[in-house]
Amino acid sequence: MIGDITRDCSEPPVTLLIESGHAVSIDVLDFRNWAGALVEVDGWTPGDLGFLVCDTPDGIFEPLKDEDSNYVEILNFDAVNARVVPARVFPSHFVKVWSMWKGMDIIQGGDRTLTFQLKG
Repeated sequence: MIGDITRDCSEPPVTLLIESGHAVSIDVLDFRNWAGALVEVDGWTPGDLGFLVCDTPDGIFEPLKDEDSNYVEILNFDAVNARVVPARVFPSHFVKVWSMWKGMDIIQGGDRTLTFQLKG
């Protein structure tokens, strides 16, 4: 029954910052206890949103790719719509967000706060 199904949500939402002049978030998101998320941003220099992942919060973060070596990303990311974080991101545990296009950094023209509503 629908009334019996509940989902935990992060309260308050979690934020990450990409500083002006940079392409990668400063902080790390821990996705170990979450199964889904929506992300939105307060402004965006045109490009895609990629994900750098690692098994530990202080290790070396590498671009997340699928089995065909394609980047796992949100194409045409913008400040207009909340977007679903791809399911392939969550098994990676620790994540930084990456402003990119075809594997190249897209430097953000201002501080960008990305807001994640995480779902259990």
